[in-house]
This record gives sequence, structure tokens and C-alpha cells, in this order.
Amino acid sequence: MTKYFTVKTIHYSGLTDQLGTQFSRLYSLGCVCQYEYVYTPFSFPRSHGYIGKERLIRKSEKLIFSTFPWIYQLWFTRKVMTKILNLLYKFLYANASSKSNKDEVIANFLGFYNFENQINDDKFKDYKLITIDLHQILESSSITNILHLKHIIEDMSSYPYLIYEFVCTDKMHPFLDRIDFLLKKSELEIFEFSSHKLSENYWKARKEKQIVSGFTTVSDEKIHLVAHIRLGDSISIHLPQKTLYVNGDCVFNSDNESDVKSIEKIFNVDPNRRAVDIYQYKNFLVKTFEIWGRENIFCSIISDGYERTFNVIRNYLKQGKLKLSTTEMRQLQDLEKSLNDDFNDFIRDYSDTSIVSESLDNLLKSIHYLASAKVVIWGTGGFAFYTHKLFKKHDNFSMIFHVKDQSDEIFKEMTNLKFLIHP
Repeated sequence: MTKYFTVKTIHYSGLTDQLGTQFSRLYSLGCVCQYEYVYTPFSFPRSHGYIGKERLIRKSEKLIFSTFPWIYQLWFTRKVMTKILNLLYKFLYANASSKSNKDEVIANFLGFYNFENQINDDKFKDYKLITIDLHQILESSSITNILHLKHIIEDMSSYPYLIYEFVCTDKMHPFLDRIDFLLKKSELEIFEFSSHKLSENYWKARKEKQIVSGFTTVSDEKIHLVAHIRLGDSISIHLPQKTLYVNGDCVFNSDNESDVKSIEKIFNVDPNRRAVDIYQYKNFLVKTFEIWGRENIFCSIISDGYERTFNVIRNYLKQGKLKLSTTEMRQLQDLEKSLNDDFNDFIRDYSDTSIVSESLDNLLKSIHYLASAKVVIWGTGGFAFYTHKLFKKHDNFSMIFHVKDQSDEIFKEMTNLKFLIHP
């Protein structure tokens, strides 16, 4: 009798964290156990971006901040402003399309409807879900191979109509290496099953629904190079007297010893959360243009820009979690403008097309550019790396480079492989 499994990821993590770090491992693990996959819808709230009216409210807040910075320094005015903005956001979300609709748009774009088995299929109406909490299993058992894991899972219930729900939680991160070990022992790589299936579904969806509006078509005669620059929630903002580290929705202040320890702990766990300066991308692109010839390259730059950075900082000011003097407020305002100006200059000088700022449309465009790219340059976070790895066509040769790795060996490799990238 066929045994089935599904995967439940951490819904509040980003799209490629869910698909790359979590789903890829658990999907591969289920396949190695010889279970048949059943698709359960994902939720990607972190990947929706700002909706139009929300962006308008945030721009109004920015204008207030730049005109009357003292509002955020006085307790009473800060409270009044917070209450007004909260009411506006409450009204906005009450009248906005539900985020589940956005999840459905993303899932359909990625071709998830092409999975053969869907959790809501009639044939599964009598099936029961049984939770497989892998972190508990791996923590309590010295599992050395897949057969041992299967034995533990299948001993949990004798009911014949089951769907094993492989669950990923925050507690599972320390055990990812154990899962990788089990897969490697089965002579499989993390992405071996998942990337082939996700790629197959994605490109099948593109055949069924071609992308036209808003997308730039890249000639096959060009090397499509995509550089992804994550700024918004992974950046250091340097004021004359202090540094503000923006990580996710949090701000860490260099003046606060506890904050410094917290951000260093984050960097130690995941070094890819450290901000990468724009000049490193400039250097990498200049060298790449020299090796392959600028005329042979079509360069797309993808970035969330600085919008989220300063929205997060303003939220901290509004909530009283961050204190800045009037002078520092002005410095922050000036820095926001100069950073945006410099970034716009960079986009103008180095790209043929660009996708900047977060929105649902921009997310879908970014996925397609990365899935179609011949060369990907990435830095902070795993969005570009995982998107390309999971959705690119597997019969197409491509190259992925981390922007910090600018060794002579890397550029020599570029030179040697030019004929594969640009025949």
C-alpha cells in the first residue's frame, strides 16, 4: 500500500528559506523513505512586499519624520502618531485582499498545482495526518540510516490511511546537519529530488502561461547575468556617532552592549546576514565585464532597496525602542537620501534592467530572472542562491558566485568556462 507524506514549513520565514532550507531537506527525506509526496499549500507572508496603499502611508510617515523629527522624541506626540498610523493600517488591511490570495498567486506562478497529489483531493478525505516532529526524533534517537528512521516513523500508528506530516520548527535548525548526513549516506544531495520537481513544475507553468507584461526578454546571444543585492533588512547604517544594525524587523544599536552581543550572535550563526557593501558588487561586475566583454552581457540587478531599512528604523523610533537626538535624526534623513542617490547611480551605470523595492509583482519577476539566469551573483541572505538552484532548467549550464569571493581562482574559472556560458 502506498505511503504518503507532506511537508509543513515555518510559515513566517521567507519564501526561499521555506523552500530551500526546509522543504528541500524534508521533501528529499520523504522521497528517500519511499513515501509519495502530497502537496500542502504554503504561506509566504514575508514575501508579499508592501501593497500600494501601505507604501503611500509609509511615504507619508517618512515625510512627517523629515519635517517634524521632534515628534518621535516626545512621548505624547509619539503616542498620538502611533495611534493614528495603527488605525490607518488596521483600516487598510481590513479592506485589502487577503494574504491567502497572494499565497495562491505565488503558488500558481511557481506551478505548485502541477504536483500530482494535493492535500484537498477527494482521495485523501479519509486519510489522517500524523505529525512527524523530526527534531524530537533526531534529538531522542541515535539514527544512523534511513531504514532506522522509517522504522520509528511507521511504528507511530498502524492506521492504514495516513499522511506523514514532516514538520519543520525553529528547534530543528541544530539538526539540519543530521538530515544532510542521512541524505548523503543515501548518496543523495539536498536538492536532488526537490530541485528537479520544483524546476519541472515551474517551467511547465511557464509553458502553460507565458510571461509577457513587465518582463524584459533577454536574447539567447547574451549572457544573462543577475546580481541580487539584499539591503532592506540586512544592513548597517553608519551615523557619525553610532551604527544601527538592521536585521529583519529589528534594530540593534552600537551604543547598547546587549544589542552588540545580540547582533554578533546572529552573524556568528549565519555569516550571510552580514551586510555587503555596494562597492563589492561594482568590483565584481567590472571584472566580469572585462573577462566576458560588456557587449556580451545582459545585466539584471535585483534589490529590495533601502525602503524597508528606514521603515524599520522609523518603527523603532515611533515605538520608543530607539532614541536619537535631533541632530542624529537629520543625519539619518540625509543618509537615507544619499544612499538612495548612490544606489540609483549604481543601477544606472551597471545594469541593463533592474527590479528594485518589494512588491508581489517584483517578487514574481525576480524569481523568473533568477530561474532564467546563466550567471548569478549573490551576497546577503539566500534568496538568489536558492531561487536559481531550485527553479533553473537542469539541462542548462549556469554559474553561481558569492560576491565576497573575488579571488584570482574565481576569475580564472570565469575565463576558462566562458565557452560554456557564451558559446
